[in-house]
Amino acid sequence: MKEIKISPEELRAKQQAAQAGRVEDSAGLVRAMKAAGELTHSGWLRRQIHERREVPLERLCQSADITSTQLNDFLEGLGPLSTVQVDAICAALGIIPAGTEKVA
Repeated sequence: MKEIKISPEELRAKQQAAQAGRVEDSAGLVRAMKAAGELTHSGWLRRQIHERREVPLERLCQSADITSTQLNDFLEGLGPLSTVQVDAICAALGIIPAGTEKVA
């Protein structure tokens, strides 16, 4: 087995970087929860995505032809999705957006 040597300074730097990443993850979670609580169509879709954990986020990204960053930005309320992307996500989740049943 190969021995890995790391200086105390390098170890501290790696620990600080990991801690900073956890803080950012926590801030993202807070943003996502706030955005999901919005009383909007986007908030409704965010809640549907959170509730349907059986559908992998990767499948939603593939269905809507978006990156995981774009989906995460939407879930955190930082970025929009087009109506085509929303329709694709709804189809992947097996849901119909509220009000569209009257259009069909």
